[in-house]
Amino acid sequence: MKPVFSLIGLLLLTVALHSQQDSLQYVKEVPGRWSAAKANEWYARQPWLVGANYIPASAINQIEMWQESTWDPATIDKELGWAAGVGMNTMRVYLHDLVWASDEKGLYKRMDAFLNICKKHGIRPWFVFFDDCHFPQASLGEQPLPVIGFHNSGWLNSPSRAVALRFAEGRASKKEVNNLQGYVQKTMEHFANDERILMWELYNEPGRGNNMEGNSAGSAIGDQSMKLVYASWLWARKANPSQPITSCTEGSLGNGNIAINRMNSDLLSIHNYGGAKRVKELIDKYKAEGRPVMMTEWLARTNGSTVHAILPLLKEEKVAAINWGLVSGKTGTVWPWKSRNDANNQPINVVEQRAKGHVVKPGQEFPEPPIWFHDLFRVDGSPFNEKEIQLFRELTGKIQVDPKLSNGTDTTLKGRYLSEIKAAMQVEWPKNRTIHLLFHGHSVPAGYFVTPEVNSFSAYPLLTHQQLSVNYQHAVINVMNTAIGGEDAEKGAARF
Repeated sequence: MKPVFSLIGLLLLTVALHSQQDSLQYVKEVPGRWSAAKANEWYARQPWLVGANYIPASAINQIEMWQESTWDPATIDKELGWAAGVGMNTMRVYLHDLVWASDEKGLYKRMDAFLNICKKHGIRPWFVFFDDCHFPQASLGEQPLPVIGFHNSGWLNSPSRAVALRFAEGRASKKEVNNLQGYVQKTMEHFANDERILMWELYNEPGRGNNMEGNSAGSAIGDQSMKLVYASWLWARKANPSQPITSCTEGSLGNGNIAINRMNSDLLSIHNYGGAKRVKELIDKYKAEGRPVMMTEWLARTNGSTVHAILPLLKEEKVAAINWGLVSGKTGTVWPWKSRNDANNQPINVVEQRAKGHVVKPGQEFPEPPIWFHDLFRVDGSPFNEKEIQLFRELTGKIQVDPKLSNGTDTTLKGRYLSEIKAAMQVEWPKNRTIHLLFHGHSVPAGYFVTPEVNSFSAYPLLTHQQLSVNYQHAVINVMNTAIGGEDAEKGAARF
């Protein structure tokens, strides 16, 4: 029997060597990478980059955000206004290959509209192409409803897991390969010189998965993604955009995946959802390469990744701060990762949960845990934690705090005051409230233009009321005016 065992051992060794050789052919640099000097010079021209991994609250996944039938620019405009109000200047935004394959021109049109909305709010986003996280199979059309109390119950792999595996094994059809290449290369070529786009990211967390179909076996595919990771770099460098290119390193699964992205990225995109100590260690590790480092996923409050623990550290280290989630909505990412498992720590099947009706139906409020995992705002614009929002504003310069004031009094209350009122005026019935605007002053707000005639309807208090009614059509606004001729604002305020 010994010769048989020897033969089996030899065969296993041969397979292992071939597998290692196959892997090594992808772990190499693709020509076109920016030099460290060029990357650092580009990064030095940017403000401190602060933003979120963004999807509107009305979308459960990338397809629902981008396909024409569910495209929601009004919600995007509203939510990005809140982001700008706390000093955010960028967003990390996911696309999906199926939307491109079915409607290339339509997708570009909606991306252009999105970029215009971002520009309006002083935000320069970037786009992410591929993602191995969450539900493995994707389809166009109506998307599923959110499972109650479940973290990211509708987020999709891109490409679908079956396509990704066929590509890895060399079994993908010519059409599938062409679609994947066109999705990356043609999209980048279309926007190659668009100054509204900050940068590009090719692959989010290659090798990941999370058993959303309730399988007992692990769903991560590790370095099986390596061939597509490498191909994405070939396609991206052929496009040769003016913007820098990155692809996720720390946070991915598979040494090959990480190595390819690390040796080809112009800037380094890393993820960590732990406390400040671990974040600092990772920053030091990646800064040693002499390239800009961007923390493109963080914020998991129950894991110690909190706004107060991490945001000041990222600013001190001059590392981009891109937390997961802006507005709590269909994705349900206010719930922790462990919400995907049952009481016995077994994976929950989201398809079965939907069949049982355990979903958030249209019109129902999104439930939330006492402590949110990700995200900053509710759909009405109210924050989960006002102190977190205050810290964002302070660190981004939206609020200037005078260090001479021991109580930390805000010395530019105007910016903060107006942003809170704007948010309140966007809240819809039945959660909205009456906004009272009180004007003190002298003859002009009272309506004296040619004394002694009074024309209060042409005075700025009522003109302000009229314009606010146009801009905020869901707001109940009450304007009061204490002004009389010959009196200043202080006297009017005292009399009121």
